[in-house]
Amino acid sequence: LIREGRYDVASGYQMMQDLMKEPVCPTAVFITNHEMTFGAILALQSLGIIIPEQLSVIGFDNQELSSILTPHLSIVLQPLRQIGEKAAHLLLSRMDGKSGPARTYQLPASWLPGASVAPPPEK
Repeated sequence: LIREGRYDVASGYQMMQDLMKEPVCPTAVFITNHEMTFGAILALQSLGIIIPEQLSVIGFDNQELSSILTPHLSIVLQPLRQIGEKAAHLLLSRMDGKSGPARTYQLPASWLPGASVAPPPEK
C-alpha cells in the first residue's frame, strides 16, 4: 500500500484519500515529509478518521508540526546539524581538489514519540 506523492500538501491529501478507499484499509501509515503529512492529516479529518484509534500516523522530520497537532504526532527525526556539517565538509574537500570516489554516508535518525500511534493489540 505505497503511494508516491509530489511532496506537497495537496499530494498528501490526495494520496491519503486514495489510500483510504482501498478494499482493506491500513491500520498505520508512515509519511515521508511534513507537507504531505499535513495534507494526509487534513484528509483523515475530512474522512472523520480518528488518530490513533482508527489509524496510527508517523511523520518524518518536523518537530514543530508534531507539537501543534492533536494528538501530538510521532515522528522520525533526521540529524539535520550532522547532515549540514557533513555536506559542508564534503564541499570544502571538493573545492580543495580532494574529491575522491563517491560515497554514501548513513547518519543515525532518532524517534520522537507522540500520541499518534495506537498501542499494539493485546494477545
